[in-house]
Amino acid sequence: MVRRPQGSSSAQRGGSSANGGLVGAGLYVLTGVVSFHEVLILQAALDPFLTALFLYLLARALTGIEVSKKVNGSFAWAGVALGLSP
Repeated sequence: MVRRPQGSSSAQRGGSSANGGLVGAGLYVLTGVVSFHEVLILQAALDPFLTALFLYLLARALTGIEVSKKVNGSFAWAGVALGLSP
């Protein structure tokens, strides 16, 4: 069993350092597989959000008092949300 002096951390002993962690994080980010999977996750998470946004904006546009007052951009924003969702 190795006895360590109290108050010493692994960075002081040379076992690891902040620079080593940064190098490891940089290599992780630069790998193509990680970037590919991040894009897939982002797309999968964005689809339900944009669909729900479209339904909310469409319901908000359709619940107006008169049809002539509905043409104030609510349908346009619903169309934008629909156009962005796949």
